Amino acid sequence: MSDPAPNEPKPEEPRGFLDKIGAALPIALTALATVFASMSNGALQEAMYWKSQAAQDQSKSTNQWTLAGFKRDRALIMQTTAAQMRATCGYAEPFFLSPSAPEAVKARAWLTERGDKGGPPPVKLPDIDDAAIKELREALEQREPETELLKKARKVDMAKINKAIDDAEKFNEQTDKDWDPILKAAAVLARAQPVIKDGDPDAAKKAARATASQAAGFDLEERRYRAESRLN
Repeated sequence: MSDPAPNEPKPEEPRGFLDKIGAALPIALTALATVFASMSNGALQEAMYWKSQAAQDQSKSTNQWTLAGFKRDRALIMQTTAAQMRATCGYAEPFFLSPSAPEAVKARAWLTERGDKGGPPPVKLPDIDDAAIKELREALEQREPETELLKKARKVDMAKINKAIDDAEKFNEQTDKDWDPILKAAAVLARAQPVIKDGDPDAAKKAARATASQAAGFDLEERRYRAESRLN
């Protein structure tokens, strides 16, 4: 047998599995790392979103508590002012003009009536029907441990709690609209002064009644601020 020619190429040796995928492996690993990085980045962004949302909710809650405290403080100021004015005028009967407009008639009733009949009328936020929200609210009122609160909070449907908050805000807005014309009319009645002429023997009595009417106006403001603080 003759020897092979010196320039004849040698047959290629069979390549193993790693050799075959060697060029594609780095590309595949890079693509996989990119997918994992994208998933991690997405989870981080979602966590940042919910953390930001939680901070906004807490800020809103703090604002409502602050506003409620401010209104309760204003109620105490109105109550103190009314008591001082009543003492100054010797607890005289207030003087109010006879109103004709419906708002003014109701305003006079709010100023003069006492007890449960006095205005503004009692107000209450819309009832919440969702059992999970009720359970969580009761747990908060009873100051249960935070771990238990978190377990019960997970059961709450976000859409339902947002609806409850929206309903409460709409109720507050409607209450303000309903009360506004009556409160304005009451302020006009409380500031009205009887006609006092020179030499009028009842001048001191009329002045005392005018002061008493202003005290009644402060009493009404005290009840209004207390009602609004409870709503907040």
